[in-house]
Amino acid sequence: MNLIFSMLLSSNSLLLLFIVIEHFMGDAFSQKNKYLILKVALFFSILPLGSVKTLIFTVINYYFPTVNMMDLSISGKIQTFVVTPVGFSINSTYRNNLIILLVWFSISVIMFIVCLRKQYIFRQRVLNTIQKSTDPETLNMLKKHMRLLSINKNIRIYVTNMEISPFTMGLIDDPIIVMPTISDLYKQELIIQHELYHIKGHDAFIKFLQVVVVRIFWFNPLVYLLDSYLNRFCELACDESVTSTLSGNDRKKYAYLIVNLASLGDSHINPYISPFSTNKNTIKERINYILMRNSKKSQLAILLTVGMVFISSIPALAYQSPKTLVFEGQLQNDYVPMNSNQSVTFKEFNTLVEQQMEYDTQFTDIDGHIYKVSPSGNDAKINCQHDLVDGVYEKHTKNKDGSCVTKAYDAQRCRKCGTIVLGSFISETKYANCPH
Repeated sequence: MNLIFSMLLSSNSLLLLFIVIEHFMGDAFSQKNKYLILKVALFFSILPLGSVKTLIFTVINYYFPTVNMMDLSISGKIQTFVVTPVGFSINSTYRNNLIILLVWFSISVIMFIVCLRKQYIFRQRVLNTIQKSTDPETLNMLKKHMRLLSINKNIRIYVTNMEISPFTMGLIDDPIIVMPTISDLYKQELIIQHELYHIKGHDAFIKFLQVVVVRIFWFNPLVYLLDSYLNRFCELACDESVTSTLSGNDRKKYAYLIVNLASLGDSHINPYISPFSTNKNTIKERINYILMRNSKKSQLAILLTVGMVFISSIPALAYQSPKTLVFEGQLQNDYVPMNSNQSVTFKEFNTLVEQQMEYDTQFTDIDGHIYKVSPSGNDAKINCQHDLVDGVYEKHTKNKDGSCVTKAYDAQRCRKCGTIVLGSFISETKYANCPH
């Protein structure tokens, strides 16, 4: 689970950095550059960079092995899974995380099934109304722009009488471009160009990843924000590519085409497609950008992009992978920290360090002074006006197999008579080999 949240933290960090820099320095970036940063944020949420780092260090250690003396303390707050020849044991932290993962995964599966059902309904609805285009001029335009964009795929064009914005389908199969019946050949050409840029950029695959990430991290509001930004800048980046070679008059025609198609249909209900004209909230922004001719390329944008990606990757690269330790001999169940306030310490015999435990029962005050406590109980004076000082009460028990247990409690001790007043339980530490 730590790996998953380190991935999510990196993705969210990059998104927040992007929002801040885009607000103050957005003009320094091209739309394609912005879309690229958001795609990296999307990939951060599904790529286990921490595991990649672990793999690299594993390879290094294989060729350049190092010997480390075992000095390990397992806290009950850490997920612990112990396997022995007779069975296995897990602690409460591990068990609670399993329950959380089960609930999390169940909700994700339900959401994904609902999404797939919508996709299926939409696909059947479209397939029942489309027919393959056989118009020679339309097909020639398709071949022309495929050649210009170096696209080597079996792309087909289908037309429909449905009032729907043009879009591209095909994640596994060959892509198909679906568009309403339009007699104006120049408008057809603009639509074909737009959809081919989506195909060249593998935007259908990006859309699929968006669906997966949103369904996995359904509880995180920043994931929905990332999804919205990706949809927005996907279209802006595509507009930038299409209009990069258009004259001012042709840009206006392209802008009018977007406005006209925005009034058609509800293709946005299918999350797997890239519609030509997105929801009306982004139309104004797209039109302003198309007419302003403000495509940018700058060294500053490149430096900022690299900096943002590097900074946001730190949480994922800081991830520490789970450790697997093999112990020879018998490992008792008592050595598994079952609760969050327990811990178990293992040390090599030749690396044992004398712990700050002078007596089997002792009190350590806030100044670090240690006092022996009678194991039989308090030696309180009946008429003592207690002057209590805060500290920690510790009890040490050594077992026959050489292990030991220390328990710690919040406590107070009277300076005058030595009376101990026990408070709440702090922790329990088990040592496989007693160092005291």
